[in-house]
Amino acid sequence: MPDTDVLGEDAFSKLTTTMFSAAMGQTSWDYFLDELSRRSGNIGTQLVGFDSDNLETSVQATSGYDPDYLNSFAEHYNEVNVYAPSFAMLPVGVAIDCEAMAPPEEIVKSEFYNDWLRPQEDIIHGSAAFIFKNDTRVFALGANIRRRESEEVKLRWKRLLNRLVPPLQQALEFSFALAGSKLETAMVANHGLRNVPGIVMLSELGRIIYANPRAHAMIAQGQPISTNLSSTLCVGSRSANQQVNNEFLRRNLPSSSPSFAFTLSSDVVGSSYQFRFSKLTPDAQIAFPLDALLGFSEQCTILLISETKTTSDLINTLQTKYHLSQAEAEIVALIAEGLSTRQISDYREVSILTVRSQVKHAMSKLDIHKRVDIVRFVQRINNAPSLLV
Repeated sequence: MPDTDVLGEDAFSKLTTTMFSAAMGQTSWDYFLDELSRRSGNIGTQLVGFDSDNLETSVQATSGYDPDYLNSFAEHYNEVNVYAPSFAMLPVGVAIDCEAMAPPEEIVKSEFYNDWLRPQEDIIHGSAAFIFKNDTRVFALGANIRRRESEEVKLRWKRLLNRLVPPLQQALEFSFALAGSKLETAMVANHGLRNVPGIVMLSELGRIIYANPRAHAMIAQGQPISTNLSSTLCVGSRSANQQVNNEFLRRNLPSSSPSFAFTLSSDVVGSSYQFRFSKLTPDAQIAFPLDALLGFSEQCTILLISETKTTSDLINTLQTKYHLSQAEAEIVALIAEGLSTRQISDYREVSILTVRSQVKHAMSKLDIHKRVDIVRFVQRINNAPSLLV
């Protein structure tokens, strides 16, 4: 049977348009699945998945299931799902029938069937396919079909599923890129940064929910951050200091402090990294709604990581050419990196009044009158290599 017999070109085009609207955040994935379910004979459909490098539980959408049964699945029946072991071994991009994942005679004896599938109009049939499946990204689209449905309904769904995999892969990639780009742009704009830093979104327990390309590169080289097997952030190189840094991180992530920062020396001579942490809640509006585009529904922490390879040269220039004291020069460098007065106070372990006094003296020596002018002044120095001699 040709593809056009599965779903007409007009209907398929409208369905994929809805799919990309969901990827862009203009509508919900639930709405896409409602359309998919309706066009497939009012069967139960689900799109679920996560990306541990980018979006934790990025998509969890369903249509055609009783909410109480969805809750019971999350609480218990996912643990006894008879299809799960075989499904996990399947290749990407190929629709597989439920019967191929577990023998029907075994299914009907199981708790999963008798207490979860059978009470829902005996939804024992269906097909599912992996959209992505690798070490960091797993997404799948599938449906459960009632036993009483005809073979034509089951066959039509399987063919449609195979046809949907390629555009759905594109739509999800687009969704990740869009969410990451908007987050990156918002962070750079809000913090007045010249260059894109490493950006990481963390759960309260320190698990990575999202990492932009710059942060991915840092993780890949294991400096200044890495991850363990559970995708939890590790700070610093693999040394004795890493344990100290991570203990500091674990104490501060769940705390009520809205932000904190520290500087980490690198194994590379002359390099250091500035870590800045900011707490966010679901209703925080950076430049777009976090809950809509990133699937973020609880408090999290945004980490910005900036590499400062010439900090020592900058401080030396500020001291020798502009006659700042060591403390004044260091504070100017920290302000240029985006730290607040409170963060500088905590980092240098001095009072806020001391920081303000040193900032005032530094601005006087640099002949500037606004704090924002410090950033511009340092930018001019960094963009003029001849000054750093």
